[in-house]
Amino acid sequence: MRKNARIAVIDRSKIRQPVQHILTIRQRMKAKGLLDGIKYSGKLEYVVYGAIEADSIINDFSLEKFLHMVATDLQIQKVLGSSILFDRKYQRSLTKFDMIRRITIRRWSCAHVVNTVFKFAFDNQPDHPLEEVFKSNFFIDWAIDARME
Repeated sequence: MRKNARIAVIDRSKIRQPVQHILTIRQRMKAKGLLDGIKYSGKLEYVVYGAIEADSIINDFSLEKFLHMVATDLQIQKVLGSSILFDRKYQRSLTKFDMIRRITIRRWSCAHVVNTVFKFAFDNQPDHPLEEVFKSNFFIDWAIDARME
């Protein structure tokens, strides 16, 4: 893993340029030779043509710092399915998230995990206007309701 990989939390509503999902432009990128020699799907990424203004960036942190946060919290590891998510044998698996969504979690751990990840991603900003949207999407993306026991 590269030590300088970074993750940015961006308020998409403040981006004034066109935003596209990578999968929709992947073929054009490949035709132009931009993906030569790169095994890259971009399934979870978006591209912005232009600039992302500073006021759009909510937080920016290193991947290493995020992985450390996950490694030090067993409940977050279970909800995110880190034993599957970060295991090289599942690296190319298209069913990785389906496997994670089958891992049951305890109801009491959900609030802890969602709040901890939100505080981390939003740099402990109190009462952020995107808090409810983030938490709602987190529950949907990680199938939290269906996994609670």
